Amino acid sequence: MPAVTDYRWIRTSDWRLVVLAGSCDDILEERVRSLVDKQAWAKHPQTLALSFSSAAEKDSDLFLKVLHRSKGGSGWKNWLRRSKAFQAWHQGLALNEAGFNVPVTLAAGVQRRFGGLRRSFILTRKVAGQGAPFFLRELRESSSDKNWLQAKRAGLLQLAAIIRSLHENGFV
Repeated sequence: MPAVTDYRWIRTSDWRLVVLAGSCDDILEERVRSLVDKQAWAKHPQTLALSFSSAAEKDSDLFLKVLHRSKGGSGWKNWLRRSKAFQAWHQGLALNEAGFNVPVTLAAGVQRRFGGLRRSFILTRKVAGQGAPFFLRELRESSSDKNWLQAKRAGLLQLAAIIRSLHENGFV
């Protein structure tokens, strides 16, 4: 997993980007910014799955998360703090450094106008994994009634150990 020093900062008109060196070429950057620009405002972040092939990223499955500015009174907070995309990038680096499996951030960007946040994004590689509902359903289907309870308890113990490790490393 890369460190902060592996990223380069780019400024273009009203965008400020941080890009993993050697991971994004101009074609991918152009496609990402085009997709971000096409997204209509939404209260909640929008996540888009991308499949992309380029010189930098060979047949990669990527996720693009687009975050929009807050409306109303909470929008003032964005003048005073780092964007949620940059917060997620820093948090991912810290989690990785602590030994947790997190997706590699290829790029993060923020668009501001007159200092006010308009939108931001974070582009990450897909990590191997499975959502909890799918995992539990699969576990249930592969276990007998007697084994199900034992498997459920073992799964809860694993989850508790991960949460304990997060807290011991200062993550809340």
